[in-house]
Amino acid sequence: MARNYIDLEISYFLKLKSLIISLFALDFVYICISDTDVVVYMMRTSFFGVMANTFIALYIRRLSMLRNSFGRLLQLQAIGDAVFASVWAFYFAPTLFFLIIYYYNNSINSAFILFLITTDDIKALQNLEIASRFGQLCLICYDISIYSHLIISFNRKTITIIIFLFTLQRLLKSYMIEMCNAYI
Repeated sequence: MARNYIDLEISYFLKLKSLIISLFALDFVYICISDTDVVVYMMRTSFFGVMANTFIALYIRRLSMLRNSFGRLLQLQAIGDAVFASVWAFYFAPTLFFLIIYYYNNSINSAFILFLITTDDIKALQNLEIASRFGQLCLICYDISIYSHLIISFNRKTITIIIFLFTLQRLLKSYMIEMCNAYI
């Protein structure tokens, strides 16, 4: 009885070990051609982000209302978001697209090839040095976006507090004048 229990534990351990190995090797992931639709959607969205943020960054200084610190903060945020979206539009999304096409062509094991992509083409796109530099650039742009949001919110809060204090001071001053006039 104990022997069967130990054998059962060993078989579960081996199954778990093979599951962990396949998890890290991505053996269980089935690539289908409809996954390219998601990548194309990512490309479209990030390309729209590049165009919109570039437009904002270039034309925000032409508005007379935004020729102040708030406008500069918005411009900085738009530049950071434009660089972030351009990295996604022109590096990460095409790399994923070609990688999905490559794995799809190799998984069906047929002569039907959508694109002539070799392993060398994929490895050139997935160079760790290049990908890590683009990843660092995305992190820097993300930090620019987060910190500019923080500074913009401090800017708005400071203006709101200043306006509130001036209004409160004016109300208290008028109240004190009325109180003094009432006693005279």
